Amino acid sequence: MVEKILALMAALVCLLITVSVWQSIASRQSMWPFPALYLIEVLALSAMPAALTIVESRLSPSLTWVAAGAVFAFAVLAMFSIGLLYVPVVGLLIAVGVIVTWRTRSRALVSAAWALGAAVVQVMVMLIVISLM
Repeated sequence: MVEKILALMAALVCLLITVSVWQSIASRQSMWPFPALYLIEVLALSAMPAALTIVESRLSPSLTWVAAGAVFAFAVLAMFSIGLLYVPVVGLLIAVGVIVTWRTRSRALVSAAWALGAAVVQVMVMLIVISLM
C-alpha cells in the first residue's frame, strides 16, 4: 500500500510542477514542440509507475526504475534551465522503486541497470535534440 501512495504522490507532484513550469514558460516563449514534449514525457514517466503499482503489474519494478532513471537524467539536465524542481519526483520514484523491488524480491542490480540505462538514453536523446535546435 505504501508504494501505491508514493507512486500516486510522485505523479501528482510531477503534474503540479509541470503545470507550474508550463504556465511560467509559456508566457515567455513558444512551448511547442520543445520544451512541451519534455514536460509531457516527464509527466507520462511519472504516471507510469503509479498505474503499474495500482494494478500490481509484474513489470512494476523494472519500469519504475526506468522512470526514475529517465526523470533523474531530465532533472539533472533541466537544472540548467528550470532548476531542481523535478528532484522531489525523482526521490519519490526511487522510494517506490526500492519498495517494489524489495516486495517482489527482484534483483537490485537489475533494477539499477534499468535506471542507469534509462538515464543514459534520456541524456542522449536530450543532447541530440538540443544539438539539432
